[in-house]
Amino acid sequence: MASSAEGGFAPPPSLVSNLKEALKGRLAREDVEALVRSLRSGGFCNVYVCAPQSEDTEISTSTAKQKTLEVCHVDFEGATAFEVSGLPIDCVSLGLSGVLFSKKPSLVICGISRGSNCGFHIFSSLSIAGARQALVSGVPSLVLSLDWKDMESHEDEFAAAADFCLPLIHAAVSDSQTGHFLNGFFLNINLPTPFSKHKGFKITKQGTSRPRLNWRAVPSHKSLFGMGSCKQNAIGVRVAELGLAASAVAAARRANSSLKNVEVESVAGPTNGSHVPATRKKQHFRMEVAEMVREEDDSYDFGALQDGFVSVTPLGSRNDSDVDLLRRVADWVAGS
Repeated sequence: MASSAEGGFAPPPSLVSNLKEALKGRLAREDVEALVRSLRSGGFCNVYVCAPQSEDTEISTSTAKQKTLEVCHVDFEGATAFEVSGLPIDCVSLGLSGVLFSKKPSLVICGISRGSNCGFHIFSSLSIAGARQALVSGVPSLVLSLDWKDMESHEDEFAAAADFCLPLIHAAVSDSQTGHFLNGFFLNINLPTPFSKHKGFKITKQGTSRPRLNWRAVPSHKSLFGMGSCKQNAIGVRVAELGLAASAVAAARRANSSLKNVEVESVAGPTNGSHVPATRKKQHFRMEVAEMVREEDDSYDFGALQDGFVSVTPLGSRNDSDVDLLRRVADWVAGS
């Protein structure tokens, strides 16, 4: 969360909710640090950070209900930071509740995410879910995502991307204080790589890009899950719970992460209604993300991103293809 300071007034706070793990209990990712450094430059913003303790919490976009969360203060230069044992949406909700920070943030920034959030991916995106939680809480929000490509992208691109977005962030903070920020919407901003070759901002509509998936059986000894059989008092088929890195949409976001293992167990049940534990024979299947299906031009988010533009897409409770809305967003970006 960030805030601005002008005329001697205390800067209104803003919340950064990065949806990636802080390794070993320390928020030390370059994507978080780059954003905080940019927000703190010139003394414009006070920054709050609230993020999940572990990537294991990133397998869901739903908020925790009737659950006690563990919160730990983290030393983080330039920001007041906490790690939370809950889900990403919990981090935003808790950060806006008033129980962690002395002032309610005036803006929520989700990111900078490693990987784009375009097309149908927004339905399962954790960054989008966090921004949506801010929206329903009545707080303006932005999603920042870098189109990270393994073996091609570089850590210093986060700093360049954060600095480039700073005018928009400053405008959002200022407008949130006067009530002039886009009501009922948040902005989904996707940044291309290599970022040094970007073509500037482009206002876009949400597209329909999606990953094309293939599945094939693989021998058990090649599985990451191990070998052998196990027992359970149940009949049916259980699919192993998947983490974010093994989900289809996440796999499609990384150019070199096209092969994923998923364990499926076929269960043979006991006979004659007995309670003898069932024996399950494990089968293993590999998911291959062949490519992203792109069926749109650069007036849509993914098309513009692939053509080298920084796509800015309004998302919210109304039709995001509204021509008047796109014009208003274009005017707002141009004036920031």
